[in-house]
Amino acid sequence: MDDEKMVQLTVSEQKKTKRSLRLKSFYHHPFSSEKRKHYRNRKLGKLADAAGTPAAVTSDLGPGFSEREERRKIRYTALLRHPFSARKRRKYRRKRLDALAFALLPRFAMPVPPARKPHSARPVKDSPDLWFYLGDTVDWLEVHERFTGVGRVSIELFDAFLQEATASIRPCRTGQSDLDIVGMSSAELRSGVLDRLDERYGIGLGTFSGGGAPARGDHVFFTGLVWTPKFTSLFRHLSSKGIGFSILVHDIIPLEGGDHVEEAEAVNFAEWLAVSLQTADRLYVSTNVVRDQILRWATLEGIEVAAEVVKISFGSKPWSEDELQDAEGLKACFPTLDADDFVLSVGTIDPRKNQTMLCRLWRNLIRSGLDVPQLVLAGRDDLGLGSKHSIFSDLMRSGKLLVLPGLGDADIASLTAACRFTAFPSTSEGYGLPVAESLRQGKLCLASRLPVIEEQAGDLAWYFDVDDLQQAEALFRTAIQDRDAVAAGEAKIRSGFVRPSWSEAAKRLEAEGLEAAREKPISIIPGRFLPEFPGAETCNKTEVLNLASRWCTVDAPEVSILIVNWNAAPLTLECIRQIWMHTEGHTYEVIIVDNGSDEDDIVRFSRPIPGVTFIPIGRNRFFGEANNIAAEAARGKYVVLLNNDAFPQDKWLAALMNMMAENPALGAAGPMFLWPDGRVQEAGGMIDEGGYPVRYGRGLAHPTPDILMERYVDYISAAALLIDRALFVKVGGFDLTFEPAYYEDSDLCFKLKALGHPVGYCPASRVIHIEGAAANGNTKAEARRKALGDANRDKFVSRWASFLKPDGDKTPEFSVESIVPTRWSSPPGENCQRPTAVVYTPYAVTPGGGERYVLSAARQLARTHRVEVVTPYRYSNLRLQQIGCALDLDLGMLRFKTLQEFEQDPEPDLMLTMGNAVLPPIAGRGRKTVYHCQFPFLLKEEQESDEAMLRSYQEVMVNSAFTQGFYERRLAEAGMASIPTRIVNPPVPPVAPRTPRKRSILSVGRFIVGGHSKRQDLQVEAFRALIESGVEDVELHLAGSSFPEATDIDFLAAIRQSASDLPVYFHVNCSVSELETLYGDSLIYWHATGLGRDLEAEPEKAEHFGISIVEAMSGGAIPIALRAGGPTEIITEGVNGFFYDDIEGLVDQTRRVLDETPEDGLRQLSRAAHARAADFSYDRFNAAVSSLFGLDSSERGSGVSGNA
Repeated sequence: MDDEKMVQLTVSEQKKTKRSLRLKSFYHHPFSSEKRKHYRNRKLGKLADAAGTPAAVTSDLGPGFSEREERRKIRYTALLRHPFSARKRRKYRRKRLDALAFALLPRFAMPVPPARKPHSARPVKDSPDLWFYLGDTVDWLEVHERFTGVGRVSIELFDAFLQEATASIRPCRTGQSDLDIVGMSSAELRSGVLDRLDERYGIGLGTFSGGGAPARGDHVFFTGLVWTPKFTSLFRHLSSKGIGFSILVHDIIPLEGGDHVEEAEAVNFAEWLAVSLQTADRLYVSTNVVRDQILRWATLEGIEVAAEVVKISFGSKPWSEDELQDAEGLKACFPTLDADDFVLSVGTIDPRKNQTMLCRLWRNLIRSGLDVPQLVLAGRDDLGLGSKHSIFSDLMRSGKLLVLPGLGDADIASLTAACRFTAFPSTSEGYGLPVAESLRQGKLCLASRLPVIEEQAGDLAWYFDVDDLQQAEALFRTAIQDRDAVAAGEAKIRSGFVRPSWSEAAKRLEAEGLEAAREKPISIIPGRFLPEFPGAETCNKTEVLNLASRWCTVDAPEVSILIVNWNAAPLTLECIRQIWMHTEGHTYEVIIVDNGSDEDDIVRFSRPIPGVTFIPIGRNRFFGEANNIAAEAARGKYVVLLNNDAFPQDKWLAALMNMMAENPALGAAGPMFLWPDGRVQEAGGMIDEGGYPVRYGRGLAHPTPDILMERYVDYISAAALLIDRALFVKVGGFDLTFEPAYYEDSDLCFKLKALGHPVGYCPASRVIHIEGAAANGNTKAEARRKALGDANRDKFVSRWASFLKPDGDKTPEFSVESIVPTRWSSPPGENCQRPTAVVYTPYAVTPGGGERYVLSAARQLARTHRVEVVTPYRYSNLRLQQIGCALDLDLGMLRFKTLQEFEQDPEPDLMLTMGNAVLPPIAGRGRKTVYHCQFPFLLKEEQESDEAMLRSYQEVMVNSAFTQGFYERRLAEAGMASIPTRIVNPPVPPVAPRTPRKRSILSVGRFIVGGHSKRQDLQVEAFRALIESGVEDVELHLAGSSFPEATDIDFLAAIRQSASDLPVYFHVNCSVSELETLYGDSLIYWHATGLGRDLEAEPEKAEHFGISIVEAMSGGAIPIALRAGGPTEIITEGVNGFFYDDIEGLVDQTRRVLDETPEDGLRQLSRAAHARAADFSYDRFNAAVSSLFGLDSSERGSGVSGNA
């Protein structure tokens, strides 16, 4: 740890500083090594901060450091310190190796983004003036005679505004300076623009006085050629002056590369687009393809997008037959035109439009002996293909090639109507207007296979690959020879092509402009924020754009890549960039699940990223459950679990997919993990008998031959793991037992192995994994991390002991029923006409008594209803499966739903709400509403709860007379009217007693501190006193689930430490079968909830009912419980159990049972306890729930019975 703090210092400075701090630490804290360590870390941290901590720092243990030498030292030191105890040597080595592994981890500080700022100074304005910028159109027509496609679109949109009686829009242009915008008069508009067009334009022209300028809050439309540096400055100026605006982006061809794009042009366009995205209110595009490429580019550049990118459909202005020339008219206009037999290609003749390919293709067809029609190229001839010096002059002389520049719209429309078919060989497009015009006139178009063209033309066009001349020749040969096929294609176009109008496009622009003006400007990080991370490669953005657009898609992907984010948006975005850069060969989507991050992360990921789905949970569900949620939302056949600090390398996914394809029985496949410096981090691993991971190849500078071989392994880290989605769901995903972290991925791999699906290591797939440590020198966090790791290792070993012990080639026996249910119902189908019942719980759903109670009630309602379990924030349905396994309940007929979804649904038939206060957390909805109060700890838990909310429920359900009494008392104390209250005791599954019973004491309950703690800490204290009183040959077993909260982790670790010298055994998150064995074997059951509390002042700290007491009694254990709360309704003292009042009483009563009660007396007490437990059966509970909701308890619509 000290070395990590020293990364900013030179080697000599390190030695001097560390020596000085070591001496000072002994002076300040001579009797505490822990305090000395904390002192050194604190001082070193200050030194590092003063030197300036970089965004990314790798560990530096000195130039002479050798991991192999350090491991050798640890081994010899262990032998020196503990020469006579192998167990102590192993413990010492393990502790030191853990510390070494932690020291070797690279550290990096998450970069802090700049402060957010509003994207515009624009005020909110309900009735803004709308302006249409025509300055670029005026400038173009001063130099050129005809419009290109961009100019045509712009003038069509403006003309459509003029035609609309409801539209109120003013034309404008640049003023005296490039930063001024002024209104245009009608006369200026007509002389500068409309008079240059045909008579179809300007029909609705009104009177514009000219002058004036957009005011703050007004909105300006830019739809033409506005991507020059002049407009970059103008857009910044408008944003600062509070004038809103929107821009039509026709394409981003300068950023997509190609030989025809100059570097200066690309740089200028990139700067223009960056400014546009961060200053405009809207960006309009004509296709989703362009929209997606813009958003991908912004992600690659680290640009937060302020503008909403909106797709609008370009329209068409139909021509009547009278306006079009027939063949004779065309021959008169164009004497060299073969008006009866020609193919038309419209577009500026330049490298990007690729007409030279058509000419080469035509030449090849002629040489093959085919009688080809005339090829007509209509457009400005920038390449000089129609000149006498053209390389295709032979085609010109033969009459098979005709170039017609400078045509008007009417001429092009007439040519399109008369041609045999059209051709469009462009290499890149933003829309492909000639294709759309061809389809609008019912003409078949043979077009290059570009995504933008496929989006608008669908299957109405015939496609060819511009890089495959042979395939293109075959397609054109078919079109020339098979007139029937062409006619069929045209018939399909006439029936299937939708012809939008420019009026519709103009209306959409107007609506978007008004809406934008009425919205408050959003806050963004200005400029580019693209921090560097260790191991992250810089990318060629043109190449990555092409790769991402080809392979990253939400439309039927093969693979779903799942990433969990928690307050690490910059790192997660970098992970997405690295995925785009290095992934090809298989289509994939990326699903980001956010574990309750701060608002900045939510805002960033709420803005769309193509191919990426964002699922905000709202709470930290931890790594495992977040991935379960993502897996349920996945569309791919396979899922990849990927950490956001794991950066894939080239062909990583293809290698994993190949391995899975070649080994059908494989359960999962994982890569070789590398450190950012190229060293091997992990090449798969095994788990030893003690549950410790052995990572193959760790620390190797270069992979050795054995590391380069494919093989089966015990586990692959879930930092990058490919698995069949259906198999992931079948094994239940990640198990909640291991929350919040550690061993959940090893457990997943072992579940696959138990079902006969081994895990494969694939060295051809490589992933750089930063593996930064979250503790970052925080001693308490490190200790908590260590305690959590120890606890989860114990759980793992307890579950998989049979797999961890080597037994030759024999496959160990293991029952998977405890973790993967063999019998599992399904919810009613969509067509099943059942009323809906809702069960709402505002609490974390974990295995416990409260969950058994409310989910058992839900199961009973599921006999006749479709039941939805509603929670404030999202859970996976895999969690229901895990809860069902832990509680031995079939919950397959239930489904989770969020509170937000429930509030948008129709009113249910039945509703059961759970709470811990007098007032319910939400209002009741439905024909029959019941509020289940576990205990009235407070008057209300939610601020909005009031008496009216309580009156929305018809009855209150409680679990005991103790709870009922306090509920009614607190209701009266609050001055509220009484409400019908009914006692429904919890259901308890029967447990078979065993004989003979062991001299052991059992206590079952969650390991939680505070609140409704089961006081395992005081039980350990009582057990120590029991041993010290002379009682021998007795054990204490503590079983229960652990909570992923930091304080509860510390609580469990402290109990383990305090009991380390006693015969106390922990069974954390044990299986149902193991718990039943403990119930059946144990002689005595301790229950201590409320012990050490002032129950007069805090009655809620007492046990409200005591499900575990009844479970223990069912197993034949003799209960000894605190004389308070619910247990007094269960136990009859001296008949089927005993009470105590304090620790001394617990010790005395236990000693009397163990040492002074004869065997016959013990057997009689055990039988009586077992008989009393039968009074709390599922049959009684189900009947009570059905009665409460007015249902017939004999109905079995879902086939549910008992606790099966």
